[in-house]
Amino acid sequence: DVKSDLKNVDLEVQALKENPVSTEPTPKVYQYLRINKKNIADGDAGSLKIRFRVTKSWLTENNLASGDISLYRYKNDWEELTTSVTGADSAYINYEADTPGFSSFAIGVKSGVKVSEEVPEEEAAPEEVPGEEVAPPEPVEKPKAVEAPSKAPLAWINAAVVVILGIVLIVVYQKQKKKA
Repeated sequence: DVKSDLKNVDLEVQALKENPVSTEPTPKVYQYLRINKKNIADGDAGSLKIRFRVTKSWLTENNLASGDISLYRYKNDWEELTTSVTGADSAYINYEADTPGFSSFAIGVKSGVKVSEEVPEEEAAPEEVPGEEVAPPEPVEKPKAVEAPSKAPLAWINAAVVVILGIVLIVVYQKQKKKA
């Protein structure tokens, strides 16, 4: 759905290790990314779609269903984009989201979905019996924080290639259509 003749379009998809802005889009984020563009404006296409995937293991670890994921776009503030499940394989759930343009993105939990943080249950204090000494409680190891993946999975590289090829194919198709 390209609106104008485009030449030398270049899109770079970059997986980010941390949030690129100071506000959080959602309580639980799978991955941050940025799409940089050259020789294309957000208004050059009637619609833009981003395809991505999330590991089933991450969903399971966080007690989430496949429909609990959304793509968020940052432009002055985080905006939740219309996101849908497009399929799955043995390791991933595949998604597609409509976006009005390219910028910074976050893949995370859809708004309205409760994210349960695992908090260790406090043990009830033992009842004191007169004349009996109570041993102090044993120290409990503090749970470790869950860290985001340090390296972008190969899936991000594949997703970037698919997005770039899709845009190139649209541009080529539109050029051939205008010549005919």
